[in-house]
Amino acid sequence: MTAFLALCTALAFLAMGHFMLVRKAGDAWDGAALILSDTATKPIAYRMLVPSTVRTIVRLTPPSWQQAVAQKVRQASAENACIRYVVQPATRDLADDRLLYGYCVMHLVIFLSLLGSVIMIYVLAAQVLCDRFSRCLAPVLLLLAMPALNHTQTLNYDYAVVLLMTAGLYCLAHQRWLPFVVVFALATFNRETSIYLTFVFALHFARRLSLRPFALLLIGQMLLYLVIQLAIRSHYQHAPGTGLNWTFHLHLRQWLAGYRGTFYIALLSLLYLLSARWTEKPVFLRHALWICLPTLVGYVMVGIPREYRQLYECLPVCILALTHTLVASSGLARWPVASPEPALPPGKRATGRSLSGRK
Repeated sequence: MTAFLALCTALAFLAMGHFMLVRKAGDAWDGAALILSDTATKPIAYRMLVPSTVRTIVRLTPPSWQQAVAQKVRQASAENACIRYVVQPATRDLADDRLLYGYCVMHLVIFLSLLGSVIMIYVLAAQVLCDRFSRCLAPVLLLLAMPALNHTQTLNYDYAVVLLMTAGLYCLAHQRWLPFVVVFALATFNRETSIYLTFVFALHFARRLSLRPFALLLIGQMLLYLVIQLAIRSHYQHAPGTGLNWTFHLHLRQWLAGYRGTFYIALLSLLYLLSARWTEKPVFLRHALWICLPTLVGYVMVGIPREYRQLYECLPVCILALTHTLVASSGLARWPVASPEPALPPGKRATGRSLSGRK
């Protein structure tokens, strides 16, 4: 366990370092200056959870504390060229104490989102999968995948997407509805793709809950989503920008001429690893994997080609599916990696809390 924690810690710092280096491009869109002034353009302005958190922390922090932190950053930048390389372009200059402090708070929130994602994928793997190898392998794979998908650009809400999607899946797996509603609301403030959690809920629980609670939870999620999104768009209706743009033609051009054969080989290999031993995977995981469908459709229709960070919504379930395939195929597990969900008599709905076959 000590070696596992050391490995995860090292990978977390490497992932955060990679995030900060790649963020030199992202700061033009959602950097500390834009966060503190609340002047980001649409649609980035709609992803307000992390910016609002940063502004609140900065507003509540005494100026003397901000000055002390800013002085430490200036001192570190003067002594370390690597820190200066990352910090100075993002903050334009090192004279503004509030801007430097906001920059530090923003990256602290992002790093905590990264650590929270690792913790949540660990407990989610322990819940959905049934062996200790899976719950140790899943965080490592996640820490390797997150930097790999943001090699072109990073935005301040990216790691929060992974955290909240993983937390939402965990609440669904445990059928903890009140925490799920809270996580769903936070995820909606963070990005409009939180509706994918409702997709998973409807797909998995349509035949597992009685009609009344299922309908109440489904309608409640949809109403909550609409209220939050309408409030956000009303608040930022005068913000600059045009919102989402259709990019299908750009993807089509990439498919026809922009990708090499190795890309398609890698894609087919990944699809095989995700779908291998399909009938052995937990029912909840098989249903949750359908989240990849709306994620891919959204990426193709309005996403920028080669910006794979836009696929973060389906990353947690893909990591679990990949973990299941690797562990089950390697023979490391001493017992089945996932217990099948017990069959129910016709017309009877499940009442247990566990979704992996355990009571």
